[in-house]
Amino acid sequence: MSDHTIHPLRAARQSFNLTQKRLALETGVAPQTIMRAEQNKPINADSRRRLCAYFHMTSDALGLVSDKREQHKGRHGEDEALEPAPSQTRSRMLIRGQALAIQELESADMEQSRRDFLQALGITGTSLAASTSPLLYPPLWERLSRVLAQPSNMDNETLLHLEAIVRDSWRVLPTMLGTFSQSLLQYVLQRLEIVTQLLSTTLVTEQRIRIASVAAELTQIAGELLFDMKESEQADRYYAVGLEAARVTQNPLMQVTLLGRRSFIPIYEEKPEKAIPWLQQANVIARRNVPSITQAWLASIEAEAYANLRQTQDSLQALQKAEYFLEQHESRRSGENAHTRFSYTVLLGYQGVCNLKLQRPKAALPALQAALQHMDGVRTRHRTIVLTDIASAYLQLGEIEGTLHYIDLALETLKQVKSARVLQRLNDLNHALTPWKGLPDVKQLDEKLLAIRPLIAQH
Repeated sequence: MSDHTIHPLRAARQSFNLTQKRLALETGVAPQTIMRAEQNKPINADSRRRLCAYFHMTSDALGLVSDKREQHKGRHGEDEALEPAPSQTRSRMLIRGQALAIQELESADMEQSRRDFLQALGITGTSLAASTSPLLYPPLWERLSRVLAQPSNMDNETLLHLEAIVRDSWRVLPTMLGTFSQSLLQYVLQRLEIVTQLLSTTLVTEQRIRIASVAAELTQIAGELLFDMKESEQADRYYAVGLEAARVTQNPLMQVTLLGRRSFIPIYEEKPEKAIPWLQQANVIARRNVPSITQAWLASIEAEAYANLRQTQDSLQALQKAEYFLEQHESRRSGENAHTRFSYTVLLGYQGVCNLKLQRPKAALPALQAALQHMDGVRTRHRTIVLTDIASAYLQLGEIEGTLHYIDLALETLKQVKSARVLQRLNDLNHALTPWKGLPDVKQLDEKLLAIRPLIAQH
């Protein structure tokens, strides 16, 4: 084994989110023995059996070296009898490790949870990099699509772990977009790899539906992360296969949110006309007992699509519909849908950006300023978007001083967020400032944007 290759036992231990001391406590193997094993030194048969039983792997797969006194044993030695089915090994290993991570997440407050989650991301990232399995060929989204099309037993505990992973991924997503998008994406794709393997096994109908639901949620998270990283083609593929999974579950809410998120791609790729059919399809599905707040979110996306098409009446009518549905939600006091993270503040942002697209800066500016005033302090990415849109409103009003002031505020928060999608928004605004490039402060904006690009490229 080369010095640059991680030892299989260490990789397995890290996938379980375990220190050597914790693994020793759980297996009854001395910490010094685990250290020796990870240094590719021989350990005795009893220690090998305990480690193999814990990880459900063979001693060869764990890279365990037998003591020379025991090498007369045949290849079917006692510790080899614990070999599981090959298709189950990786799934069991990763799921069990994530179970421990989820227990930690659910026992901590939100800020501590985010730190713990980031630590887990670092560990799983190491494990993924060390793996020699060709996980990405063919692409994961393609393999998931295949297994969803075939008829496919596992214990309820495994399903509960997977569902807990999804809940915690949604919980940390808002504060990870941009800065930690790449790390969270690796984490989500590893979980999706497990789900794909499980769907390829024989499952009863209820199990298949629950796993397909997990798949639909994970693909939606992956799509949102990829979209934020400006990987639109990959995002669209994950949204598409997520829709396949959502149809298996016959969950109208999941189908609507996936169609809504998928619609962002053509809107931001300057092809808003392609978003309309998906939004119309989502509106039809939304009639089947979908929460009013989700319908408000959907109507807001529709308003932005029409605004990009310069269809003023359709856009303003969609905004009115969004406001109506949001009022319905508040009167019923129903819970917010985690998938959309929609609220009155977000609606104000949509009102602002739609009026900007329609060249109505006097209507856009009050809405955007109200959005900034009412905004939750933790949503830094959203704040950066609103600051950029306020700068755009001032530009449409011909007030260059106000434009540059809000651009500077947006740049400061962008250094924290590191979102490629938000940077694109600022680049577009900078391009719109071309007629004023003779002004010193406008010239300096090019340098500021150049300085911030390397920070975002690293993520």
